[in-house]
Amino acid sequence: MKLGTVLALDIATTTGWAWHRPGMPRPFFGAIPLPSTVNEVGEPIAALLLWLRTLYIGLKSDGTPITHFFYEMPFLDPRKINSRTSKRLMGLAGAVEMFAFQVGATGCYEIELSEWRKHFLGRGTGFKKTPDKKKYLPGHDPKELAIRQCASFGWHTDVHDAAEACGVLDYALTMIPGYERPWRDNALMGGML
Repeated sequence: MKLGTVLALDIATTTGWAWHRPGMPRPFFGAIPLPSTVNEVGEPIAALLLWLRTLYIGLKSDGTPITHFFYEMPFLDPRKINSRTSKRLMGLAGAVEMFAFQVGATGCYEIELSEWRKHFLGRGTGFKKTPDKKKYLPGHDPKELAIRQCASFGWHTDVHDAAEACGVLDYALTMIPGYERPWRDNALMGGML
């Protein structure tokens, strides 16, 4: 199967998404809020699957269906996340894998949080917080840093979910041999291009 569109997801209650196909100057990105009814897993999964199906059909009609799916592996720290949230995140990740299988995608891959952050932000961990651990120190909030990194490429968003999906995408594309990322060339060459 030839390379088509690559989709990256930052799975959460508001799921960030970014997609790119070869030859585009930049990715398209955004975020989709999923229903967050207490104790309900089926409703957000159904909403995510409907959104994926709609996007897939639209891109396929342009001649470049999604061939590669990448998503941030849910980070499930038992000290900070309850079992219902864990179940929802794992269900959403499973739904993405199932959808990729159903459409015959070349692959569906999970990306570790620290790996894409290290690539996109320059560090994967070590984001310092205030002594009470409730807020990040200035310049240490990885969500804000993702928004700033997107802005450095000319991708403007104030939604951290979308910015993080862009980070997942930028990292994911490095795993596809020979895939060109024009925004990286522009950043490297500056005004010379």
